[in-house]
Amino acid sequence: MQRRNFLSLPLAASQSKAAAQPPIVYAYGDGIPHSPADYAKLLAELAPDTAIDDYSRGGIVEQLESRIAGALGKETAV
Repeated sequence: MQRRNFLSLPLAASQSKAAAQPPIVYAYGDGIPHSPADYAKLLAELAPDTAIDDYSRGGIVEQLESRIAGALGKETAV
């Protein structure tokens, strides 16, 4: 290796790392800020087969209440 090129490789590597985008940090709110459309799409991806219940009549809330009632030995749970 030639003496003049000794530092060129590490310098080039550090410059390419500096050019890469750093991760985004959100210092406000309690999560990643999504647009309403992005948030709706995310919810649909996370729970595609989950029924949305209407004030605890059917769906995931009723399933949870049934499991809790069964675990406590009761007929119903709220």
